[in-house]
Parts: sequence; C-alpha cells; structure tokens
Amino acid sequence: MKGTRTLKNSNEKMKYAKDSLDQARQYRAAGDEKKAMEIAASEFKHRLVIQGNVKMAEMVLKEFKIPPKFVNEHVNSAYKTNIEKGKYEVAARIGKTFKFPPEKYLEPAKKTFETYVKRENYKKAFIIEKEFSIPKDQIKHLMMEVFEKNIARKRYEMAANIAKEYQISGKKVTDAMEKALETYIHSNRFAEADEHCKNLGIPKKRIINVAVNEFKKRFASGDYQGATYIKKHYKIPNENIYDIVLKVFNYHMNKHIFDVSIWLLK
Repeated sequence: MKGTRTLKNSNEKMKYAKDSLDQARQYRAAGDEKKAMEIAASEFKHRLVIQGNVKMAEMVLKEFKIPPKFVNEHVNSAYKTNIEKGKYEVAARIGKTFKFPPEKYLEPAKKTFETYVKRENYKKAFIIEKEFSIPKDQIKHLMMEVFEKNIARKRYEMAANIAKEYQISGKKVTDAMEKALETYIHSNRFAEADEHCKNLGIPKKRIINVAVNEFKKRFASGDYQGATYIKKHYKIPNENIYDIVLKVFNYHMNKHIFDVSIWLLK
C-alpha cells in the first residue's frame, strides 16, 4: 500500500519535472528502475545521436549506469552519422569517450586538426592535437606548410614557435628565427629569445647580428642602459659596436655634454 502511494505521488510529480532526466530520477526514486532506465536510455540517444552532445550523453550514461545493450548501437550510429556529415570533431570525441580503438578516432581527430589549422585557429588546433594525442610525425607535413605560410606573411614569431614545436629545421627556420629574434629582443623578451635560439640551433653569428642592430638603435636613441644590457647579455665584441659608440661620443663632446662623454669613454 505504501509503495502504491509512493508511486502515485511520484506520478504526480512527473507533471512538474523539468525534463526527461528529472522524470527518470523521479521514477528511480519511486523504485521503478525499468521505467527510469527506459527514459534515460532514450535521453542518451537524443543527446548523442540527435544533438551530438557527447559530454552530456556520457553524463547520462554514468548517472543511470545504462547497460551496453542500450548504448552500443546508438554510439556506433552517432559515430557513423557524424563522419558522413563531416562533423569530425564530434565523431572523434565519440570514439575517444566510448573507448573506440585509437586508430578509429585518430583519423577524424586529424581532420579536425587540419580544419582548425586551415582556419588559422592554431590555439584550438593545438588543443585537439594534445587531447587526442595525435602523433607529430603524422601532421608535420601540414605544419611545414603552415610554417611557410607564416613566413610569407611575415609572422615570424608564429613561424618560430611552429618550427620549435614540430622540430622543423633548415635555412628557412634560421631566417625566420632571425626575424623573430628582432621582435623578441626589441621587446626585452630575452629568455624567450634564448630558448628559441637554443632549441632551433640558431648560429651564434646570426644572433650577434640581430643583437648588434638592436644595440645600435638603442644607443643612437639614448637608451644607453638598455644597449649596455644587450651588449653584456649577448657578449657583443667591442669592434662590432665601435662605430656607433664613437659617433655618439663625438656628438656629446661637440655639444660639451662631458659627463656622458666620460661615461662612454669608460
């Protein structure tokens, strides 16, 4: 009798349930596991197959512990449907979430990566790469194209980052890094510059050339402290900067600004 009243009260509450999951919870609380499972399984299918909401479908699966016999068919169907529709990111997530063999969800994951790269949404692409553990050797050819594109558009910092991440080497990398180095040193990002140069094997001579140019710009503009730091940091030989130092020294001598001249002489 008590069980009947509980079920009756539960049925009354169904009228006010916000959605199907609330209904499933109410039935489960009333002891009608079969009805609760039926609703939850239907909701799982709706979230996964219709909406493509993998995260929510997984939540329903875990909460109601839906048996494989209610799940596998919908999972395979959702995977196949999303592949056919070109929704590779959803398909990849389905494959990984529901424990497909890696070789099966890796292909749509790579297609997703390529899509983001072509849109130049590199941040999202790199997230996908790490999330699905895409082997770098399988996308290196694509990233070489991206490297070239960034060089052509004079986005040298991005090119340098890609070269570092995907271990791209050669003259083009050195040339790009030299351009990127100009930006790093100019904006006082010395640690970042040093790391890139080390990882990419940039020749010391190329680094010195960039450092000398920046030294000269700062020295000519009166930023002696900044110029001096660059000289010390990159161990610039005196002969590489003698001409600009002499020019500035003579300028201050002619203007009778002797305190600066003496400092330069030292």
